[in-house]
Amino acid sequence: MTTTTNPTPTIVLLGAAFSGIPLAHKLLRSLPSEYKLILVNPSTHIYWNFAAARILSKNDQFSTNNSDAFPPLIPGFSTYADTRFEFVQGKATALKPEENVVVVTENDDDGNVGAVREVAYTHLIVATGSAAADGWPFKSVGSHLQTQRKIAEIHTLVEAAATIVLSGAGATGVETAGELATLYKGSGKKIYLLSSGDRPLPMIREDVGKAAQKQLESLGVVVKNGVRVSQETEKDGKKVLVLSDGETIEADLHIPTFGLVPNTQFLPLELLDETKSVKVNKHMQSTVVENIWATGDAAGVKDKKSITVKPMLETVEHNVLAAIRGEDKTKWKEYKEEPTPILVPIGGGFAMGTGILGSWRVWGFLVWLLKGRSYFIGNGKNVALGKQYPGGGKV
Repeated sequence: MTTTTNPTPTIVLLGAAFSGIPLAHKLLRSLPSEYKLILVNPSTHIYWNFAAARILSKNDQFSTNNSDAFPPLIPGFSTYADTRFEFVQGKATALKPEENVVVVTENDDDGNVGAVREVAYTHLIVATGSAAADGWPFKSVGSHLQTQRKIAEIHTLVEAAATIVLSGAGATGVETAGELATLYKGSGKKIYLLSSGDRPLPMIREDVGKAAQKQLESLGVVVKNGVRVSQETEKDGKKVLVLSDGETIEADLHIPTFGLVPNTQFLPLELLDETKSVKVNKHMQSTVVENIWATGDAAGVKDKKSITVKPMLETVEHNVLAAIRGEDKTKWKEYKEEPTPILVPIGGGFAMGTGILGSWRVWGFLVWLLKGRSYFIGNGKNVALGKQYPGGGKV
């Protein structure tokens, strides 16, 4: 194990995705000249998982091997001097807050484990994101090559499956069911979508969920409400799913689309809340250790949509700089959660989709126009380069 003592004051930023990349660039432009920023991430590319529903349905949906969904992030940092910036390909595996040290295990693009380093920090920012249930690549699963390989495995399973069950009817489940049903309409594949609520999209208004169900059923999806999988076993190569209402479905493929888990396993339990998110105050500062901060899916806030990362990371940036300058906390910025729009494409067909903007149910045509055609994939390159926020707007 090697130790990076960092005689200069150092910000260590864990995670380089929709929160970490813009935050890194903003800090590098604003930190005092004596500070250095070390960015730690297992991948040298981002994963444009906004489009995961379409990407997982079939290869080459956007480009050859869906390569447009994995733009490189390193070129965006080429203008910063080595004395100001360092990228470490790896992930945090332990934290010693009493020593201001984070343990990082390096890896390469193939996921091979390398050296273990102890990296000292003045301030630590946790932007490590989250993982999807059972390692499904609705989120990154390591390096970009590891994620791409996992996606290729999913393509094989989807192609071979005659019956597919999706558990969870939030936005991810509805979008994925819609993409699969559109792509394989008329092929004989049977697609089920299970909602534990009384409709799809149970977290938003009733009429929006009912509109989603109507569109899904028009594509041939069997929507079952008020149920969840209570038991899963295997028999003769099939997934035998026992539902909470007693019904049994034999499926070739079961896709869980719920249960994101924050990537915070390396942190001491006292820093985490009951969801395994970092406990933060209104300043996005750890409630336990003053020089630890969190943003994105790793932070203990209610609304963790990618579109909400801008106010979160701007709060972190402002307050880390304020702490460095020794400003009174009365001048610190407070993070305030605000309602955000939800746009849910259903299959990508013209006018297929629904959503909500304030109190207004968004027309399917607008959902298709704004998101359903391409899932904003053209924005991925600029986000990776630190030029643009995921939800739009210049960094």
